[in-house]
Amino acid sequence: MKPGAIAITISALLAIIGGYVWAIHRSENVRSSAPVSTPLIEHNADASTLEQSSKTNHPAFDAVQKAISSAGSVNEPSPFPPGTKLIGVSLENGMVTVNLSSEFRKLDQMGNTGESNAQKSLCNALAGFKQIKKMRVTIEGEIYQGEHYGEWTDIPVREETR
Repeated sequence: MKPGAIAITISALLAIIGGYVWAIHRSENVRSSAPVSTPLIEHNADASTLEQSSKTNHPAFDAVQKAISSAGSVNEPSPFPPGTKLIGVSLENGMVTVNLSSEFRKLDQMGNTGESNAQKSLCNALAGFKQIKKMRVTIEGEIYQGEHYGEWTDIPVREETR
């Protein structure tokens, strides 16, 4: 094989591999930023508490869990304090209650922007569920009292309801 042909073959292989890696990376980014479109279950005795268990794997719980666990990157830090865990999600009359662990209290140390970003991230995670109109955030069952925005209750999850 001629040296020119070897160089062309190597260049073609590198272009194919590079294109493959780019396509995989792009598809992962598109998939992770897609809005949640799964409708929420109608409110009834069985669906009023959407806590995760071996029997329940509800999309609203999953959406909030994903927002908390996957938020943040090298260029943009997570809006949630380290160690924050989702305890449960419940729905009643269009109001979703997001119950978080005590680590979320550290949000008070993250300033006005930190509090705003955390609130927006939770709203964005829930906005795809048409039955959810407003959000309440609790820490281990007690309504969260933010340092900058006060009580996190009756917070509209979509712009058109704000």
